Amino acid sequence: MTKYTDEDKMKAIVELENNINHQTGNPNWTKVSKKLNISRKTLQKWWKEKNKEDTEHIRTLKKEEFIKKAWDNIFYGLGLLKEKAEKANYKDLIVGMATLIDKIQLLQGQPTEITKNENNNTELIEIDPEMLSPEAVSKIAEKILHKQKQDSE
Repeated sequence: MTKYTDEDKMKAIVELENNINHQTGNPNWTKVSKKLNISRKTLQKWWKEKNKEDTEHIRTLKKEEFIKKAWDNIFYGLGLLKEKAEKANYKDLIVGMATLIDKIQLLQGQPTEITKNENNNTELIEIDPEMLSPEAVSKIAEKILHKQKQDSE
């Protein structure tokens, strides 16, 4: 069981936020530690966790904000396509929108292209059956027979 409750932690964070040393930008660890009877090390750990959570939250908000603005620009660009269709920058407009779509895909953890991998390796490898266990030879033979049966159907 932990020594401190979530309420203790929240109270400590508030106290740390209210006791920032304006010269260093850090909380007054000693003052808060004495006031709450919580070790400096524990306070610093909680402070670091809080700042990490805040940073991740801000990063998520900024990412969402960028995605929304990018979609707005894409739809704006689509509206301009008719006007630009007769001008030379039509291609540039399409490339710009495609780039924004790729950025959105990346930010959302989605692929920006579809790739297909095929193994066309038909090179045969000679295997000395004496180097294999009888079970392995049997499994290989079964697979070959199964494959031949499928091919003939």
